[in-house]
Amino acid sequence: MSPEELAQNLLPLARRLVDEASRVALRYYGDVDWRRKAGGSAVSEADLAVQARVAELLHAERPADVLLAEEQGAAQTSTARCVWVLDPIDGTEPFIRRMPNWAVALGLLVDGQAALGVVAMPASGDVFVGGLGVPAERNGRPMQVAQPDEDLQPVIFVPASTHHWFKNFSFRGRAASLLSMAAHLCLLADGAAQAVLISHSRLWDVAGPLAILHAAGGMTRRRDGHAIDLGRMQRDGGTTGVALAGHKQYVEQLYQEWGES
Repeated sequence: MSPEELAQNLLPLARRLVDEASRVALRYYGDVDWRRKAGGSAVSEADLAVQARVAELLHAERPADVLLAEEQGAAQTSTARCVWVLDPIDGTEPFIRRMPNWAVALGLLVDGQAALGVVAMPASGDVFVGGLGVPAERNGRPMQVAQPDEDLQPVIFVPASTHHWFKNFSFRGRAASLLSMAAHLCLLADGAAQAVLISHSRLWDVAGPLAILHAAGGMTRRRDGHAIDLGRMQRDGGTTGVALAGHKQYVEQLYQEWGES
């Protein structure tokens, strides 16, 4: 089957996996044990429980497929054709603080392409879907990235560490961070912001959300001028590098201003 046919056929399974993951996560929301990993980021018992449950259900349905997930611990690479990518709790910091801006993010890569994404924000009840041949929707409502609007003050979602690393990045508008890349990219797909600044995110941070963003008419461009290559990240375990995401016209405008800063 083509990547588009696989995305359409596997959408019901992806929805079931994310629905079950959301139910598991909500059982821990508000009272969860957690610890700091070696790199300083947080991991909670909810992350581990969600990941284990998705792995169990996926293996039962698609035993030949590969699952890459944030808390696996081993090298996150694969050359398989169908690769599922999971961030069990994207936004663990908000999750452990009882904030609503966290997500369960599931993506499907087929031949290295972002074929399908299903992302839930269980605390708000929102579910975002999109992919190849799968329309971008939020709770069943069509989504489209916002086009440049001279009458509207632009908003850009940025990483929480932006003030440390992007001193030369200029943006004439408002900046905000929700501490969840999945939330940033899905809300961007729904027109809530004009752009997202991405900084060295891992595959599980962006695989599902970028499938949704692309279906909503969005694009990415790295600092080197190229789009984010999820296939390369799947093969070598690398990061996105530094990139902008949003409507094509807006990304190109920001990219030009960025280069001049």
